[in-house]
Amino acid sequence: MSDGDRLRYGASVHYVHSRIEQYGASAVAADFGVLYYAEGPQIALSASVSNLGRVLDAYDAAKDDLPLDVRLGASKRLRHLPLLVTVAAYDLHEAGADSDAKAVGAALEHLVVGGEFQFSDAFQVRAGYNHRRHEALKTRDRLDVAGVSAGFGLRVSRVRFDYAYNAWSAVGGLHQVTLRARL
Repeated sequence: MSDGDRLRYGASVHYVHSRIEQYGASAVAADFGVLYYAEGPQIALSASVSNLGRVLDAYDAAKDDLPLDVRLGASKRLRHLPLLVTVAAYDLHEAGADSDAKAVGAALEHLVVGGEFQFSDAFQVRAGYNHRRHEALKTRDRLDVAGVSAGFGLRVSRVRFDYAYNAWSAVGGLHQVTLRARL
């Protein structure tokens, strides 16, 4: 693998427009990302900036900021176990803004951890945890599954099916289904 294959990058520019009756709003935003893959240790490192831009017109006089998101991520494929472990930090531009939070608690507010067991190219099982989502959505003081996600991927020939469940609390969550086909 050459250095050019190990480093990938991309960018996109968006024009966003919304209209409700006679009121309108618009914005221009850009996303940037870079990924570096080290083949020997099978580690991938990534960084991205999303929604970097400005509001052009707002519904009223106050122009809200775009939801900027600065992220860093790392994935490691384990050598003797079919497991890909991932850690991602998001909303890093807000890190340290909560001066009253304890250091460990503040760091957890920006981390997502996950893993994917890769039983074969055709079948994977995934799980993850988002502490900020857990704290925001839990409905019980004790065990609550808010912030936990799980799913699987299945590939048959040229068709890929992915399912994920993101728990919001003990009372519900979000089901996501993706179906892809190579034509």
